[in-house]
Amino acid sequence: MISDTPLFTIITPTLNASATLEEAVCSAMGQGIEYEHLIMDGCSSDRTLEIARSFPHLTVHSGRDRGLYDAMNRGAFFARGEWLIFLQADDWLPEGTLASFQAAMKKNPAAEILTGSAEAVYEIGENHWDTRWHRTTDADKALTVENIALGEPMLNARAIRKSLFKKAGPFDLSYSLASDRDFLLKLTFLHPSAEVVDAPTYRYRWHEGSRTMNAGNSLSRRLTSENLAIARKHLSDRSWSVEDKLSLRDWHSRQSLQAALCALEAFDLIGFFGVIPRAVAHDFSWPFVFAGEFAKCFTGWVRRGFRTKSQLSCL
Repeated sequence: MISDTPLFTIITPTLNASATLEEAVCSAMGQGIEYEHLIMDGCSSDRTLEIARSFPHLTVHSGRDRGLYDAMNRGAFFARGEWLIFLQADDWLPEGTLASFQAAMKKNPAAEILTGSAEAVYEIGENHWDTRWHRTTDADKALTVENIALGEPMLNARAIRKSLFKKAGPFDLSYSLASDRDFLLKLTFLHPSAEVVDAPTYRYRWHEGSRTMNAGNSLSRRLTSENLAIARKHLSDRSWSVEDKLSLRDWHSRQSLQAALCALEAFDLIGFFGVIPRAVAHDFSWPFVFAGEFAKCFTGWVRRGFRTKSQLSCL
């Protein structure tokens, strides 16, 4: 039985996730600490619901939603736990994650957000994995504008007090791919009490079916467009420090470079020239930066068949 107020609520949004859901669910089991686990399903048509309902401890909500972030918002609304953890259906919680979070709470009882180490791995053979990236240092985990905008936001490696989630507001459904970055920027602006965790708390699965953890391209242009919109919103809407504004402008410049390359990839000259005015508005040197970046990446870009990567390799 789960108490009426468990310490943790794990929220897993699903839509046709039968291939990986069982692994995700099992990774949260056996942690030795009580938790609530919500499955927020968007009316899957495969075996996702059958698999979810085979685990008696799961609470399954199924109904049409407006995408991943809508499901996560609804999960936060239904959550009974004091702390929220967002576990995607194709990822894992490392062994000892909940105990590591609990230890951090005892170390800093006032903490509102906890961040552990994370890695993204790619299967190169049966039970053989290659690490694509990892974030393990305290500097990587700090809740700063620079980390959120220019690094890996690592929403899933974090435990967030439900009260802080409510204070920051829900995920903005205007962004279907990058709302986690927008949400974490909003959290950063609130300057919550944060604690880093010296242990792995999340493992991302890098695969072609992922929305953002993949070799790039299929959603690259849309993701870049959302990132640019978020950068512009936060540059204009909030009274950031000089240092934070510089990070946001740097992010806007880099995303503008990506948007320009994406437009060239699509042979969209109108889109390409449309990027330039807004890029220059935030960085007068942008055309020169783009020329240098394009020269450095041109050979690889041609070798990939005029395909960009999910992030610019030269930045």
